[in-house]
Amino acid sequence: MVAMFATIATVAQAQNKSAYQQPNKWTIGLTTGLTAPFHDVRPSEYGEPSDLSYNLGGHLTYWMSPALGLRTQVSYGNVNGKIRQNAYLNRLNFTGPVTSSTVYYEGLLQGVINFSALGLKGYKVEPFERKFNVFATLGLGLTNFYAKMKDANGDFINTVDFGRASGTSFVLPIGLGMAYKISPKFHLEFDLNLRNINSDAFDGLVVQKASGSGTNEPNFGRNLDKFATVNVSFVMHLGKNRQGNSNVWASSYSQQQYAELSEDLNKFESRVREQGRKNQEQDLSIVALEEKIALLERQLRSSEVEMKKDSDGDGVPDVFDKEFTKWDLTGLMPSPCGWSEEELSTLRIRARNNEKILVDGSGIALDVDKDGIPDHLDKCPTIPGIAACGGCKLEPKPETMKILTDLQSIEFESGLSDFVDCSRKRTKALQEECKIKQDKDVLNLQNLALYLNESTNMTFKLRITGHTDDVGAAETNQVLSEDRAKSVRDRLVSMGVASSRIIVEGKGEEEPKFGPSGTNGQFTTADRNRNRRIELVIE
Repeated sequence: MVAMFATIATVAQAQNKSAYQQPNKWTIGLTTGLTAPFHDVRPSEYGEPSDLSYNLGGHLTYWMSPALGLRTQVSYGNVNGKIRQNAYLNRLNFTGPVTSSTVYYEGLLQGVINFSALGLKGYKVEPFERKFNVFATLGLGLTNFYAKMKDANGDFINTVDFGRASGTSFVLPIGLGMAYKISPKFHLEFDLNLRNINSDAFDGLVVQKASGSGTNEPNFGRNLDKFATVNVSFVMHLGKNRQGNSNVWASSYSQQQYAELSEDLNKFESRVREQGRKNQEQDLSIVALEEKIALLERQLRSSEVEMKKDSDGDGVPDVFDKEFTKWDLTGLMPSPCGWSEEELSTLRIRARNNEKILVDGSGIALDVDKDGIPDHLDKCPTIPGIAACGGCKLEPKPETMKILTDLQSIEFESGLSDFVDCSRKRTKALQEECKIKQDKDVLNLQNLALYLNESTNMTFKLRITGHTDDVGAAETNQVLSEDRAKSVRDRLVSMGVASSRIIVEGKGEEEPKFGPSGTNGQFTTADRNRNRRIELVIE
């Protein structure tokens, strides 16, 4: 069932990308090809292969619909020609063959008609599977040219009516081509174009009929020049639709039909995904149930010996044991507040003898006080403690406790994390009082740093917690409390305490220690002054 819906969803998604996504409307192409003369200077009526030359260019096309586009094109090229016919040479008083070479630059604006998209209406997948398009172009532009003629000796001819000529003229391009799709983002175009130029000087030769429009002289008269191009273009589709197709390959269904079909398909995909999700959840539930049944069956098939197997000897069979309990004294060191060296020696003997470790019903070592230190390694198993004290609670010396208590009243600048600037106090007396208090705080910090850096205390860590009063936004107070705790930490680090041994946190206004003691259940000024504090705890 799940596979069926997944297949439907995949097909629907593929159709959505190919038939429903908004097509790209812009294409850009690089063009190269051959030129052939169809002006007065050519060896025969239709030219010869020796007259072929080259052209280079590029074009940008906006597809207003799958059948109609507007193209701008720039080109650079060369057109060659040669006169060998005696009738022409005698008429022009040339003593031998002459050649013409024209360099041109042109800019065109063309309409592009895609015949393969004409008449396609409604929902059709076939246009997206097309590999070939047939199209025609028609437009108008300007060409700037420079033409020169040479005689049989290779010398330039320079007379009034022929020789060197240059100028700018209108050009009318007419073309027919075929496109081949390489991928949804790229295609090739092959086209044949005829450039009709509103000038008779493009080939360097200007000839007027000698005896009026009725003369039988071929190729003479007011002959507007033209030339042909055979080109190939490498075209890339521009736009966000990387998976879909350009308008070049799209069918011409209406936007309303597009929207309706897209909406219907999206609803169908949503239903398929929802049903697939439900089926997947059911399948997962069935798989989980099957795994439980299989586990029970394996346990029932196990022998009595296997059922009673207890690899770690903790009294819990392996089939129910969640932890392989064993003695591990790694990192356990003697300390004044925890295990002594003699006590550690006893623990090592018990570990070597692999004494039984007390565990709970699932085979996990007991930790009654939940301090993260298992009872068999905990010197104070019923009192939460720290690892540095062997699981016992740290009891700093009275003088250290006084330092920690006094440091709670460190005064900061209002709304800042900087220590208060005593010089900004209102009166001289307040300034002196502030200076005495601040000097005492600095001395307490120095004594605390000395205590932490004593060799017997190097395993201890210091937790600094910042608190604020309830004045101001809670978010601002939270950040301020953290910054003030960091300010105290930075002072201690500057006094030699490793930053890795200091834990910093902020509680903002969430944990007031005093009040509210106001008559209306509000915090008084005294409450707020005492709640702005720093708490330090040695762990």
